[in-house]
Amino acid sequence: MGGWRSSDRDIASYQRKVALLRNILANHAADSLYLSSQAATTWLTGARSFINIAAEASCYKVVISSDNVYLVVNNIEAGVRLGEVLNRMKHAYADRGFADECELHHQGGITGYFTRVTLAKPDVVQLSGQIFLFAEGEEHPFHVCKFLGGINMDIGLYPSCFFEWDIEATFAWMERHRIRHAELYGGPKYAFIDWDEVAKGRTKAILNPAERHGIVIQDLMYGALNFLDPENSKRDQAVEYLKKMIICAKNLGATSVSTFTGRDPSLDLESNLKQMKFVFPNLIDFAAANDVKLLLENCPMSHAWPPKYNIAINPDMWDLIFSDLNSEYFGLNFDPSHLVWQGIDVITAVYRFKEKIYLAQAKDSQVMGDVQRTRGILDGYFWRHRIAGQGDVDWNRFISALVDIGYRQPLFIEHEDPFFSRDIQAVERGVLLTKQYLEPFLDMSAVSDEFSEVKEHGEDSK
Repeated sequence: MGGWRSSDRDIASYQRKVALLRNILANHAADSLYLSSQAATTWLTGARSFINIAAEASCYKVVISSDNVYLVVNNIEAGVRLGEVLNRMKHAYADRGFADECELHHQGGITGYFTRVTLAKPDVVQLSGQIFLFAEGEEHPFHVCKFLGGINMDIGLYPSCFFEWDIEATFAWMERHRIRHAELYGGPKYAFIDWDEVAKGRTKAILNPAERHGIVIQDLMYGALNFLDPENSKRDQAVEYLKKMIICAKNLGATSVSTFTGRDPSLDLESNLKQMKFVFPNLIDFAAANDVKLLLENCPMSHAWPPKYNIAINPDMWDLIFSDLNSEYFGLNFDPSHLVWQGIDVITAVYRFKEKIYLAQAKDSQVMGDVQRTRGILDGYFWRHRIAGQGDVDWNRFISALVDIGYRQPLFIEHEDPFFSRDIQAVERGVLLTKQYLEPFLDMSAVSDEFSEVKEHGEDSK
């Protein structure tokens, strides 16, 4: 396994291959081509000697567009620093007896053929699926750029369905099934987390298992807080609890806390909105001061009567809320399932609130027409929760719309399907079926046919 160097022949071969790939783009009227497999990446770069090491160290893939070549750094553990990624690559080379080869191999462009100016400093946070640009010419610098459509939107999990498992068991299960992002339940009923302790900075009981299993804690969710309760003492309790959650999120490295608005059941929606103006500015300011986003989930909590949990349940209310309370630290945790059964157009809502969708849920719902025709809608029994793909959400259009608006956070599975809740084995199966169903929509790596087409032009791997 000798050292790899680029030659004039290498450069010419690389350029021919890129030209072939761009012809495929043109023939398919596509914007970009994603080479996800190691074989395809090796074929393009010609760097067979070291591609295994590089792929092991930083898990990179290649994207070809009409005007540039991109490198997708899909690091195994999101949240580490770019400098650490580079250090891991260096160690990977050194461990295999090629200590000097890493810098020689990676000092050029995507395959070492073109020079670049590195603007991404070693302290840049590495996100899962982050894309770096390697422009084909010295006049274009190397810089962190935005995602191309749909690349590596990960699947996460809100593991409230595993309420009887402790954190170690939950994170171990997630790692085993390649789910790397967690949205944790932040309420007091979960026996295995003491949120008072976490707020004091005692986080090892959560962060140690997270680090051990490669889990990124992204959000804390607790909705059963009534910030608009007619009793001031209960309002105050809710406010203090949410502030504790914000501190906990900060201590755990989570980027957001999700909740409901609360509701005074004796008032209509508009009157409740007026009450929000007195309560939420303080909460939003507190979240901003701790660099944690405050998100509203749109579940109507329709099982509770009189309604007391949420007024942020439809796009018209979102308009009113965000026009009065506009902050970059205040947004939505978007659950399409609760729009579908209300008869609300999910796709229109995505585009209408594209600036406010900070997280999104993967949960489906099914409207039962036979029940609706005889019982109506007021008692709430005309719909039920389902796993993704077995309800009425159009996941292809929903995920496409998320990609189109620039959403690049994980899509968090929330499991409440009664068909898959009989026992813990059924719950596991429900979560995994959801993951299996969603992955084809999230994976932009289906280029095997295109790759075969390139091979037919006579360009073989070296």
